[in-house]
Amino acid sequence: MKKLIWTLVILVVVGVFGGRAWYLHKQAEQNKDAIKIGVVVPLSGFDENLTNRIVTTLKVATEELTKDKPYKIQYLFEDGKYTVKDSISAFNKLKASNPKAFIVFGDLPAFGLRPLINETKIPTIALALGDSKLPAQSPYMFRVSTSTTELAKKIAEFTVNTLGKKEIAIFKSKNNYGDDFSNEFQKYYSALGGKVLIEESYDILDMDVRPQALKILDKKPEVIAMFGFGPGYTAAFNQLAEQGYKGDFITDHSVTDESVWKNVHNKAAGTYLAIGDYRVNEMNPNYLEKYKAKIGAEPDVFAILSYVSVDVLMKALENKTDLNQGFYDIQNFKTVMGKLSYDKDGEPHPPMVIKQMQPDGTAKVVKE
Repeated sequence: MKKLIWTLVILVVVGVFGGRAWYLHKQAEQNKDAIKIGVVVPLSGFDENLTNRIVTTLKVATEELTKDKPYKIQYLFEDGKYTVKDSISAFNKLKASNPKAFIVFGDLPAFGLRPLINETKIPTIALALGDSKLPAQSPYMFRVSTSTTELAKKIAEFTVNTLGKKEIAIFKSKNNYGDDFSNEFQKYYSALGGKVLIEESYDILDMDVRPQALKILDKKPEVIAMFGFGPGYTAAFNQLAEQGYKGDFITDHSVTDESVWKNVHNKAAGTYLAIGDYRVNEMNPNYLEKYKAKIGAEPDVFAILSYVSVDVLMKALENKTDLNQGFYDIQNFKTVMGKLSYDKDGEPHPPMVIKQMQPDGTAKVVKE
């Protein structure tokens, strides 16, 4: 009896490990000729919910959009932790696998990786990059988001010409994104006759920004411009309202981030934002179904930018054997954020709109 039991145990173990070995062999066969794409994204030490939305979109959108393509795409992920040091380490690890292209999330990592991108000459999609000048500094970097220059111009014109607000306070994140957005906004706002009463900053991980909020409210601004992201951005909305502010806010797409909205609720209702003209209803229906099943919500701005990254990557692959030139050849390419045309600096110039946040967390277009 014991002999029979041991025989069965051995057969089960062999079956399990043999099946696992067969599965890994089949996976290796499938990936052998796949186009490798290195992805530097903060898998830890940042916002795990946001990262999950990006990774889910890259995997699911690629699976759906490449079904009828003569090639397969394999993503190789490394943790950049949203720091320059860790992003460089992640990039160098991925480089050893000879990826055809890179996808890099965020302003700070993209800035830190620019010298390596130029050195390796590997085309890189900068996902959720706002920095106004960065793509122009590298012929191998291509943005999918709207630059701070274009966003700042759009929201400055709306604030002066539509809202009629000419005295403003700025509350920005203390990093290159917040600094860049503020500088670009002030350039256009001042040219239109607007006056900045005060500028205050917060660290993106700040939980208490009340001292800065009180300084801002002491100036009695007609409107407050909020530029940035992270817990500090959320705290700014909540604590300005806590101190009694009832005026208008203007901002960018950060307020539409699911993890921001669930923590600010109606304190940000009524906020005006400049944003790309993203259209969720034009996304692949199979992707939408699978995304909602995994995430439990509709795609937000970061999921949409990830989806567009897949779109432009596939278009560039179809355009040229030289993938880098393939990106520059993308002209009037229809995506879920409108038609994109890359210029000589790697800028896509997507159409923009002004939206206003509603109490239910949706954003309604108020000006094309």
